[in-house]
Amino acid sequence: MSIRACLFVIFLASVLGCQAETFTSSGPTGLEVLHGPPPLVSLGTELDTLLLVRVVDEAGHPISGVEVTWQIIDGDGELIPGALLSGADGLASARWKFGMIPGPKRAQVNVAGLDPVTFSTEAVGFRAVQVTAGYTHACALDAGGIPWCWNADSIGRGAPGAYNDIRPTQVGGGHQFAEIRAGDSYTCGRTASGEVWCWGDAYFSAFGPGITTPQGTPIRIAGLPALRILRTGLGHSCGIATDSTTWCWGNNSAGQSGAGGTSVAPTQISTSLTFVDLALGSGHSCGLTAAGTAYCWGNNSVDQLGDSGATRNAPTTPVLGGHAFVELQAGDDNSCGRTSTGEVWCWGRELYTGTARFPSKLDLPPAWSLSVSQDYIAVGTLGGRVAFAPFGPFPPYVLPVEIEVQGVQQIAGRESYCLITRTGEVFCSGSIVDQVSCSSISPYGCADTGPIPLPVGGRVYGYPPFGD
Repeated sequence: MSIRACLFVIFLASVLGCQAETFTSSGPTGLEVLHGPPPLVSLGTELDTLLLVRVVDEAGHPISGVEVTWQIIDGDGELIPGALLSGADGLASARWKFGMIPGPKRAQVNVAGLDPVTFSTEAVGFRAVQVTAGYTHACALDAGGIPWCWNADSIGRGAPGAYNDIRPTQVGGGHQFAEIRAGDSYTCGRTASGEVWCWGDAYFSAFGPGITTPQGTPIRIAGLPALRILRTGLGHSCGIATDSTTWCWGNNSAGQSGAGGTSVAPTQISTSLTFVDLALGSGHSCGLTAAGTAYCWGNNSVDQLGDSGATRNAPTTPVLGGHAFVELQAGDDNSCGRTSTGEVWCWGRELYTGTARFPSKLDLPPAWSLSVSQDYIAVGTLGGRVAFAPFGPFPPYVLPVEIEVQGVQQIAGRESYCLITRTGEVFCSGSIVDQVSCSSISPYGCADTGPIPLPVGGRVYGYPPFGD
């Protein structure tokens, strides 16, 4: 045996003889980084992968039993080590959970006698590609299809203590959705393969028959074909299947599910019409054909079906006026359509223009997007601005309130509202962010914030108002 080989055997024996002790520089000689964080992370998240290092000797062999410590040296958050000592393979790991303060983050792993290893990343505010809002809660999808929700205890956290927590939190279950929609106090997501999963309160049989308790994590809606479009109302939901048939489930007290009788199970509606989009209110539903014709069914107590006929449980009569729409949206007791030229026509519960309940043109700037809620109509206009019109009656005329929000990509809401900017930031109004159960549009209440949206996700809430 050579002198070099003898020296290595002696060195290896000395290392193995003190594995259970805390090493100094005479023990391990290096830390190999096997996995670190991505350069950008979302606030409030815990990494799906570990921070991972290996303790090695000068020959590169792993050493077990070495004390490894972790600490945050810049920014907020928490490090959760997997173990205090390196494992049999020399590995040591920790999960890095981020708080709600944006900015640079640095974490450090230390072994006595060795130079520390530093991990760096930057936590950014929640970046959304879709947003949806119920009455007092909101949810969004990030670029990876991960659902996030905030401001209610039964919207996907599975944590009763999270009520009125306006920090976006990932929904449990590990799902990735292509589309997300909020009802009254529940939310549903559609996967890329067409499955529908819902969570939240089970009021109005929103999840179909036999489910009466809140669902903290998503449950799959059984009995549906693969859907390519998903829409939600107050307590019922509908979708357009990949074969272009229309299906609805949930509350059917006024025939809004188109199922006949009082069935709440997923049912194909009875019609020869083929719809390309849907809009759902409280007790009514509307469908849009490829030709731009709107048909509505369900409750017609305030002519929310677009005519003065009786309540009906099937789409048999087109909305009056002969308009060709490219988009439909519905509030509780009203509906609106947007034409290709940006005109907005609404019908149902009294509009701010007066008491007309048949399709009436709104005096709003040309719109490229539309959102209709219980209390307001909002349109996205050229330049990324948003114009609001409260519902009335408030004679003689209630002017729209223009919100100086630039670069708006999407608006959504059922009472209060949320919007996404072109950079993926989310802003919400009213009870979704101020934890007060009231509308966000004057004169309905929430006068402290009015219709001004406030930032959501990793930014200071409430002060100053957006735009200051």
